[in-house]
Amino acid sequence: FIKRAILTVPTISVKILAVNYQCRFSDQVAGNTIGMQRGADFTDVIDIDQYLIFDENPSLVTEFFGQLLYNHLGAELGWDLTVNKEQKIKQIKGLFTQEPAFIELVRSAEGNCRDFICIFSKAYLEGYRQGGTSKAISIPHIRAAASSWYSNEKESNIRAEKEIRETITFLLDKVLKGYKSRTFLVEAGREEHPRLNRLLNERILHRLSMKYSHPDRSGLRYTLFTLDYGAYVAYRGTVNEPHQQLLFSREELETLPENEKEGIVPFDDRRSIRRIVFDPDMLTVDAR
Repeated sequence: FIKRAILTVPTISVKILAVNYQCRFSDQVAGNTIGMQRGADFTDVIDIDQYLIFDENPSLVTEFFGQLLYNHLGAELGWDLTVNKEQKIKQIKGLFTQEPAFIELVRSAEGNCRDFICIFSKAYLEGYRQGGTSKAISIPHIRAAASSWYSNEKESNIRAEKEIRETITFLLDKVLKGYKSRTFLVEAGREEHPRLNRLLNERILHRLSMKYSHPDRSGLRYTLFTLDYGAYVAYRGTVNEPHQQLLFSREELETLPENEKEGIVPFDDRRSIRRIVFDPDMLTVDAR
């Protein structure tokens, strides 16, 4: 109905907001396509999951979430919502011990606004307010909140699903622990695999926008996936915590006190990622 009655009217603009991995707009019935086809009947303009990836555009993403938090708090606390973005971001950063602490909050959300607000709430209410030892929200508060949010709200949703639980366990053990990386490659054509889609749906995995080529496999293209920030933090506290320093942190974070520096989730070495290929069908990792 939408396709035939609305999309054909040139004076009407149709905008659809949908969640990837949960929505299907068309189906094949008796050889005919029923519904609307992405790309043919309407075009994807912005993928928010890709648009708000911190590693790809740190300043834009930090500014976006700074304004988001200001507007949410300001609506309840009576702040002036008409001030410019610079003033909003400055006031928000004042809630944290240092700017890197706010950056860690932004990174912990992995581009998801709901996760951002919930992790902030946990860091403030369960960390800062209950701890009473810090004058502001610190990196350890963010790390604990991200771990709690992952364990209680994400991981809990897949505990009863044996196949999906096996998949994330394999990735944590073989990719994070074995190769000291949060990020890995999946061959083009397999990125919509049910194992991956289920983890993407729960925001335990995140798909990055760039495509990579394997240095030893010319002609093949790969999609990058990364394990959730909270999954990494939760895994750090186990006996399988990765210890090798293949991962690295940003240079500007070197000025942090040791107790905060230890809580930072490091950035991956993209040179090593190009050799970590995950096969969701066979549940194997090839890292030649």
